[in-house]
Amino acid sequence: MAIRLPAALAASFLLAASILAAGPASFDIVPVVGHWEVMIDAGEPAVMADARKWDGSSGPDLAAVARVLFRSPHLAFARNMDPATAFAFAVVKDVESFTGGTLRGRFKLIGGLSDQIAGFAFGLQPSGDYYYVRYNTKDGNLAVWEFVDGRRNVLVHGEHHAQLPLDTWHDLTITLDGRRVRGEMAGGFLVAYELPRPVTGRIGLW
Repeated sequence: MAIRLPAALAASFLLAASILAAGPASFDIVPVVGHWEVMIDAGEPAVMADARKWDGSSGPDLAAVARVLFRSPHLAFARNMDPATAFAFAVVKDVESFTGGTLRGRFKLIGGLSDQIAGFAFGLQPSGDYYYVRYNTKDGNLAVWEFVDGRRNVLVHGEHHAQLPLDTWHDLTITLDGRRVRGEMAGGFLVAYELPRPVTGRIGLW
């Protein structure tokens, strides 16, 4: 999976607490679970989650990650983001709290041994809880999920089902308005849900 974000979010690539040079245009992200790389695709910066370079269990010092994101080594964050049970996830470092508006980005599904997945997370808390909107090839739709206490739970599935082609960029838009979340893509993909409370917290790539 590769994800391209707006240029306003492009800066430098952050792995745990170390800044890694990534060329003239890169991303300021904090990898949490999985192996993440900065890449250049068709002359534009992108970020790739590369499962081929991840053993499914190793990862950064999660206490150090929590200090970077929340200025404190929250024990719940490290427990809930255990790489043995969590999915590939990286946080956009420079957006400390997103409470509403529109997230726009592009993703490219590259391959994998099972289904291919990509999406955007929002409402990340120091506990490691968050929401996300994702597309995957198994269901062939958009869906809203929550990640709470280290476990995933689907909140709603979009009704439109179709298989997106691999190795092609797809635009995903997520709109947050109070408790309402809406995700959409070209081709009739749409999902909407009313959350139990207004969203606040960090955003990320899933």
